[in-house]
Formats: sequence, C-alpha cells, structure tokens
Amino acid sequence: MKKTNSPKYDQIIEAALELFRKHGFKKVTVEEICKNAEVSKMTFYKFFKNKPDLVDKVWENQFELGMQQFEEIEKMDIPFTKKIQMFLKLKEENTKKFGPGFVEDYIEFMPEFLKTYSTQYNIAMQRFQDFIKVHQEKGEVRADMRPEFFLKVVAKLMELAQDKELIESYDSLKDFALEVNNFMYYGIMPAPEDKSSGENE
Repeated sequence: MKKTNSPKYDQIIEAALELFRKHGFKKVTVEEICKNAEVSKMTFYKFFKNKPDLVDKVWENQFELGMQQFEEIEKMDIPFTKKIQMFLKLKEENTKKFGPGFVEDYIEFMPEFLKTYSTQYNIAMQRFQDFIKVHQEKGEVRADMRPEFFLKVVAKLMELAQDKELIESYDSLKDFALEVNNFMYYGIMPAPEDKSSGENE
C-alpha cells in the first residue's frame, strides 16, 4: 500500500482494502472498517465523506502505487526483457492479491467509477506505449512493430495465466511462465541458446 503522512488515514485504507478483498465492497460496513483499523468513526469521517468516498480513495491509492511501481521498474538499468518479466510478475501478484473480480465488483458497487477506471486505464496504456517506443529507439524492440499490437499480445498472454487446465499441463508454474516468456520474445522460432532461460544475462 502507498503510505501517506497520516498513519490513521493509512490504517483505514489498509483495513478497508483487506476487508474489501475478503467480502466485496457492498457487505463491508463503516463500523467494521473502523474496528479493523482500530480508529473511531469520528476519525473515519475526518478523512472520508462516506463509504463510497473511501472506496474511491482506496482505488486511487492502488492506481498511484501501481504507477509508482511501473516507474521504478522503468528506471532500472536492466535489459528490456527483464523489465517486461517484472511487469508481468507485478500484474500476476496484483491479480492474486485482489482477485479477478475486483474491478467488476468495484464497478457494480459504484457504476460511475467506470469512467474513472477507463481514464486510469488509458493513462497506464499510454505510459506503456511510451515505454515500448523508448526501447524501440534503443534497438531492443522491433522498430516496425506497433506498440498497440504488443499491448494486445501481452493482454492475451495474461489471460492464459487464468487457464487452470493449461497451467496444470506443465510440471510447474515456473515452466509455464517460461513458455509464455519465450513465446513473447521468439514466437515459434527456437530461442537462442544463451537466452534459453528467457532472460538476458
């Protein structure tokens, strides 16, 4: 969770997020959140107008944290392939953390959130496209490939990570991840021997 300068605020956000993951947005009450955060309702209403306002702040916090993590990876002095692996790992961890229905549940609870989500998604995708273009200029990505196409491919590969039957056909999750990684970079062509692990040394 992204920390602020207010410990009480952070406690409420963290407690709410934990409860929302377990029970969804609708079932959790302000009283339960306060109890879990060990704060009074007076303190809660000092920071938030109501539960929908809290839900909005929870999502904003997670979006900002995600963008912060993206920037940290982006600035690392490591090969492009390593960065992509870290992005995929981060995406996988967040999916496990929140569950596949997190966004759907959010939109059902607050239909007006769909506009916010679309805006944030477009911001994230634009940042990723800019990231691809930078590495195209460095010669680490095919110059003739459209960044939009790469984003779609990544999205489809991430969908495969939810296919339990496919995953179970591999000896381990690591083997499956390596398959996805190698297919992303080499397609159906053999991976170079010095990159058989799917990583640049």
